[in-house]
Amino acid sequence: MATLPAEDMYKRGDQPVTGAQIANAYGQFLLHYTTLTRLAQMVQAGQIGGDAGCWLTPTTLAACMAPYDLGLNTPRSVCLVIDVRNVPALWGPGTVPGSKAQREIWSGGGIEFYSPPTQPLSTALITRVHEIEPCGDRP
Repeated sequence: MATLPAEDMYKRGDQPVTGAQIANAYGQFLLHYTTLTRLAQMVQAGQIGGDAGCWLTPTTLAACMAPYDLGLNTPRSVCLVIDVRNVPALWGPGTVPGSKAQREIWSGGGIEFYSPPTQPLSTALITRVHEIEPCGDRP
């Protein structure tokens, strides 16, 4: 696995991989960890992620571990299951960098794929929404 974050692979011009290639290597589903508030905004916009793009992982994590392994800045309360088989381009697999807000403890290191804001992922790709319990962590 690469040591670069997936977004950095995109920024330096690396070739993307297709959803079909990812499905062959990791399975057809990737996960996006978010909050109920952000999910409502995504549904309204019709796309997964936000202005900075979208990060996905093949790794199922307990809610209390997601910020640690995914280097998040806040806890998450929802896990979206995304069918990537027909996604034309994602960058990765990359290594998740540490959290900008909690780098000492939420150090990253997980596997990630990235979709830039110029190629948003449709909410139609969401196959399941799981509420998860953030184990006492607060946003």
